[in-house]
This record gives sequence, structure tokens and C-alpha cells, in this order.
Amino acid sequence: MHNLNEYRKAINVLILRGHVVIQVVIDEETSFFYSSLTFAESTQNSSESTEYNEVKGIDITDFLNKNISNPNGSIFIQNYDQFLLDAPVMKLRFSNTMKWLKYSTATS
Repeated sequence: MHNLNEYRKAINVLILRGHVVIQVVIDEETSFFYSSLTFAESTQNSSESTEYNEVKGIDITDFLNKNISNPNGSIFIQNYDQFLLDAPVMKLRFSNTMKWLKYSTATS
């Protein structure tokens, strides 16, 4: 896994282009990243509770690992746009006890 600062640089480029990125932390050394179309955080109240978070989007973990060396370049953006066209949209449910981060602009 790359250093967290490398991921943040790439994620910043993506969120500035309007993407929302969800990071699901598996352990101290492993995280998965998703370009999120929708994200539903678990809820707990007296009448209904959901014990998982759900993201609908595209798993971009492998893309980031392979293309992280130059996230500011136009080739990175072109490759990302093509990756999004080719990759399947998936739905992932994960336990509300897992750590996660949501990256987006302040307006989204």
C-alpha cells in the first residue's frame, strides 16, 4: 500500500472534479477506495436501525494503486475517466463498526 499522503493527493484531484470518494479502512495497512454514486451511513434510533453502511459506486482501489505516481497529470484524469466507463458499479455494505472516511468538496 502506498503512503497515505500519495492517496490524499490523488483523492484531492478527484474531489476537485466533483467526485465523492469513500475510504473503508480494513486494518492499519489496508484500505479500499470507492468512487461513490450514493452513500448511506448507518442509523440508530428507537424505531429502526441499520447496522451497516452502504456505498454504491466503483471500486477504485486498484486504479489508485496503479496510477498514483502522477495524480496531477492529464494522463491520470484521462485514465480515470476511462476506468469509470469500463468498471462495473457495485453496492458494498460494511459493518458500522468499521472505520471509514468520506472525501468530497464542502458543497457536496
